Amino acid sequence: MKNKFIKLIVSKLLIACLVFSSVGMAFAATAATTTDIKGHWAEPQITSWIEKGFIKGYEDNSFKPNNSITRAEFVALVNRSFAFTEQATISFKDVKASNWAYIEIAKGVKAGYIKGYADGTIGASKTISRQEVAVIVDRLLDLSAAASPSAFKDGSKIGTWAIDAVDSAVAAGILKGYAEDNTFKPANPITRAEAVVTLDRAIAPSNVVYNTAGTYGPATGNEVVNKDVVINTTGVILQNMTLNGKLTFASGIAQGDATLKNVTVKGDTTVQGGGVNSIHLADSVLATIIVDKDPSQGAVRIVAEGTTTVGQVNVNSPVTLQETNLTGTGFGNVTLTDKLPAGSEVILKGSFDSVVVLADGIKLSLAEGSIKSLTVSATATGTTLDVAAGTTITALNLDAVTTVTGKGTITMATLSAAVNATGLQKFETAPGTIVVGTATPVPTATPTPGNGGGDPGNGGGGCTSNCGTTPQNGTVTGFVYDSNDTAQSGAVVSATITGATYYSATTGNDGSFLISGIPVGSISSLTVTQNAYQSVTYNTYSVAAGTNTPIGIVRLIPNMTLAAASVTSNTYLDITVNQGVYGTSAHNSPVTVNSFKLTLSDGTASIPIIQSVTKVDGTPLAVTGGDTTIRVYFTVTGTPGNAQKLTVTPSSSTSIYNSSGSPTSVKETLITNIVPSN
Repeated sequence: MKNKFIKLIVSKLLIACLVFSSVGMAFAATAATTTDIKGHWAEPQITSWIEKGFIKGYEDNSFKPNNSITRAEFVALVNRSFAFTEQATISFKDVKASNWAYIEIAKGVKAGYIKGYADGTIGASKTISRQEVAVIVDRLLDLSAAASPSAFKDGSKIGTWAIDAVDSAVAAGILKGYAEDNTFKPANPITRAEAVVTLDRAIAPSNVVYNTAGTYGPATGNEVVNKDVVINTTGVILQNMTLNGKLTFASGIAQGDATLKNVTVKGDTTVQGGGVNSIHLADSVLATIIVDKDPSQGAVRIVAEGTTTVGQVNVNSPVTLQETNLTGTGFGNVTLTDKLPAGSEVILKGSFDSVVVLADGIKLSLAEGSIKSLTVSATATGTTLDVAAGTTITALNLDAVTTVTGKGTITMATLSAAVNATGLQKFETAPGTIVVGTATPVPTATPTPGNGGGDPGNGGGGCTSNCGTTPQNGTVTGFVYDSNDTAQSGAVVSATITGATYYSATTGNDGSFLISGIPVGSISSLTVTQNAYQSVTYNTYSVAAGTNTPIGIVRLIPNMTLAAASVTSNTYLDITVNQGVYGTSAHNSPVTVNSFKLTLSDGTASIPIIQSVTKVDGTPLAVTGGDTTIRVYFTVTGTPGNAQKLTVTPSSSTSIYNSSGSPTSVKETLITNIVPSN
């Protein structure tokens, strides 16, 4: 059966383009015809606002950027840019219902950012001052208090009623002083250019900035924040929040610490500050972390605790990634990018699924724990890898000569043909298995079937009998879990060529397996068997010379009587998406069985379990992801009804990413496709 995901529809909020209706503001000039903004410091923002229809120039093709603006005119700009439409009932002495400003003032009062005076007026026709604008901005954005007062020379001239708002707006970068004399000029009328730039900053994905140490967020429940968030001082704790934008641990943290407790971050998290006292992530979910601290300020330590899950970590500066008292998945995939300066050190403490090194001249230390798959790319020349005693790397892939030190365990090391040809690759502690490629591919000999055999203790394996002169040029690795994601040790994984079992291996304690020595170009299938579980067959794949073919996770399900629940041809579903999908935002891994979730409704069958995820021809997904057609093998328990619905969705908000690096939210429901067998 062929099914398609509903194509992603990218929706954008279109703010209505309204125009001033008063005689004094009946402008006609456009961005293209306006003559007096060329070269003005606010030209980009003014041009953008004219194009959006938020403001217009005058009939003489001027804009008059340095003219003042009235309170009513500023309120109208706020209403347009923030899309305020609801109106309050107002009765100010100086704004009659026939006045063009009446509706705009009514909207501003309803939105709560402007108030009248004690004499019953609103001052609609008065020019608005810079400090009045600061108060309005503070009310609009609910800015947090600044850590310290703004140090303007004329700070004493700021009204007591406005001082906190000015400090907060300046700290948030919405308003600025005059650099030439370090003044704010609080009582000066704000100019048209300044008004546009100020509101343009305010309506941008606005930042919530924490400049004061303390705990923020509700004690119980969850607070949703739809703005980008910046932590800019040490001692800040965010708790019980969902951040729909980006999060920045800014340089203002210096060598201090900051903490997330039960926080979900859907945008990128950038770490620019923090020291040995750490960025702590407790019981939190983060899509992507970008470590980008000024290297001259030293390394930062990031600690994942409790149920914390991080999809991807991109390392651009020295860092220690540490997992402590962890029950979640912790740091998933880690990439040491080519932005990481030579001479940097990255220290890992915990259990890591995948680590990729792209930077050259760096030191990577596995100080505690394990890495399932570590790849040193061809660009990562001069890499030093230290594997401390008591640590384990299951699969080490070396595409560049690497200095490998330490007493830790390397279950299997795969050397590329280029690395092997140098003869320079050395290990302080020899890996359990070394798979070497050749400088040029060796022609495939006709295999003589054998019974294979692997090391049941460490997941190693390979051809051990009747091998003849078959070149040992390819390897296949993967992991075997049950439906509860528990690693299955002792499962037998057999590679079959032209109907005969040729190679096999047994999974280790972490569920990993390695089958080495498979002939180049062999068309094979893998069968996984384990006591008390149904066997699973992973369809055909082709092994390339001197390379490892990772197939990801194969999930087993318990033996059960399916009888009437057999789903005939419905043992898999095919998904077609309108753009390539990935398992990480960095586009360096494919989707897996953990990326999707299946649910059944309107019937008695239940517990759909995904067994494996492949291309539609059964071959492995691309190592770096990006497939547009995917086959999901599954099984169900119970007796389906004729109208039972099977729904496939991402397993979480950060389990599948599109070609832009953003999490996808797609859903496909299959109706009457799950039927009882005859």
